[in-house]
Amino acid sequence: MADYKNKRDKDIQELIRIVKSYSFNNKDLEEDCNYYLEQYLQKINS
Repeated sequence: MADYKNKRDKDIQELIRIVKSYSFNNKDLEEDCNYYLEQYLQKINS
């Protein structure tokens, strides 16, 4: 079970890194992506 949690945590960190590293040309799109990322993270962590 600990291996699963560690893998999941690494996957989550990688997802965050990918989204944050994307160069958005549109501020609204960036805000939307960050909002949906936060919602997704809240859902999987609850």
